[in-house]
Amino acid sequence: MGENEKGRLTAPPLGENIGINLSVEKKMIATGVVILKNNIYGSETDFGFLAINSKPVDINLTAPIDINFETIPVTNSLISYFSIRKSYITLITLDESGSPIHCSEVITSG
Repeated sequence: MGENEKGRLTAPPLGENIGINLSVEKKMIATGVVILKNNIYGSETDFGFLAINSKPVDINLTAPIDINFETIPVTNSLISYFSIRKSYITLITLDESGSPIHCSEVITSG
């Protein structure tokens, strides 16, 4: 994943006993942040941030999770300049109007 680029979150199916109420919770988004540390090119910043945001997808409890997302620069930092890149993403369920209902535990990578 890079600056102003797309990424993808894949995970096993949630399962029917997860506690999601499909009569209320209709969609799901992935949102989070990528923390950039250890600038290997010695620029003026030692860290940077990218926001992660996806468009809502339909909730399917029996199919694997497959969500495409975009990374949006929060600081003026190029992802390739940093040797440490760690992402923190949460899944948020939404009702029909797009209001948040529940969120998952944080998913980390990097």
